[in-house]
Amino acid sequence: MTPTFLPIVTCPVPATPVKVSATAMACKGVTFIGLRDSRTFNTNVVWITLSSVNGSRGIPVMPGALVSFPTEQPILVSDFYVQAVTADDGVLAIII
Repeated sequence: MTPTFLPIVTCPVPATPVKVSATAMACKGVTFIGLRDSRTFNTNVVWITLSSVNGSRGIPVMPGALVSFPTEQPILVSDFYVQAVTADDGVLAIII
């Protein structure tokens, strides 16, 4: 399966979760990279969660780091949210 690169999603308001994708696209795995834009690492950690609730537990993604979620069963990329400590930090999602 060919990887699909989604547009970078940034958080304009700190501590406010933003959906990684509005499209309910099924995938077998997703990798997140902590980026503000295509050439700039985040200023601070961002959190990947499965909830739109502020402060919900998540997986930290450090600036420029990669975090992968491989699965045996298809998951929806629209189920993921990103929450930033610093405004305009975000993630690039690569789905397979």
